[in-house]
Amino acid sequence: MSDPVMAADGHSYERSAIERWLATKSTSPMTGVALVHSFLAPNHTLRRQIREWQHPRLNSPTSSDDCASKSAFGGYRGAA
Repeated sequence: MSDPVMAADGHSYERSAIERWLATKSTSPMTGVALVHSFLAPNHTLRRQIREWQHPRLNSPTSSDDCASKSAFGGYRGAA
């Protein structure tokens, strides 16, 4: 999913898929109930979560202190 949107039924869909659905129908693909409107709101939270899941290393905070204290084998130096 690259462009999640929320429809009137409260469910999130890929924008291109729900737009194709709404081109011929006015019901929810999930419930079958008529939608009160066809406005699609961007789901920024879901988009961010998907990107964080796709690229976990880009979003994880690391400090230079943590990196400097690790040995070449991934362990920490110091008292055991």
